[in-house]
Amino acid sequence: MSSRKTVPERLSDKIREIADDNIWKKIFQDIKFPSISSSQKIKAEWTKKVLDRMEENIDSKTCADILSSELHPYSKSGIKKARAQYLASESIDEFLKLRHTQLVETLTKKLKEGKKFYGDSISVESIEYVKNTPSCEAGVREGNLIYITKIPFSIIDFLKEEDDTLKRYYSCHCPFARESIKTPDEQVSATFCKCSAGWYKQLWSGIFDQPVVVDVIESVLKGDFQCRFAVHIPKEEL
Repeated sequence: MSSRKTVPERLSDKIREIADDNIWKKIFQDIKFPSISSSQKIKAEWTKKVLDRMEENIDSKTCADILSSELHPYSKSGIKKARAQYLASESIDEFLKLRHTQLVETLTKKLKEGKKFYGDSISVESIEYVKNTPSCEAGVREGNLIYITKIPFSIIDFLKEEDDTLKRYYSCHCPFARESIKTPDEQVSATFCKCSAGWYKQLWSGIFDQPVVVDVIESVLKGDFQCRFAVHIPKEEL
């Protein structure tokens, strides 16, 4: 499947592949696909409609399998680099600390250069937040699990915001769901966060060089202020 395809196109392909044509027709009949330039509001409306129909016509396990199947491909070079760093580390814990240190260093450098991080501005406060949150993107191991919290998308706004709904909105990265947070009655199903689990699944399957399971522990679509995931470490790596 080409990485140039959009998330909706990949989702459509996966439903046809894993389910069948009849299910695909039930979900996508009369639905127009959003373009890359469509507003996030339109994308969220599309996602809600598709997810609602998926949950009506497909069992929960199959929905999870579809959503976590590389709808948003992780950089192959990024996975290769992470794998090399992991192999060079003495332990999983050392590797996680390295990833956290590198993230803080990247944010610090971008702040000094006046650059943004994935389109978002950076402040001293936001760097302190990441410093004090070892699980942020890097992860913290507890037994056979690695707990990872997603760095807030608009981190400066997230740290300042006091309104619960807007705080969740500023935390969310997904252009196909975040606008729906502002309208709770029309919010995208939290099932869609399995897509983010799929993002980490790609990375950690590459790091360990074998398939891994990633659970969604918390998510802004479930009402939490952050998205938190648990990566199951293969027995061979412990």
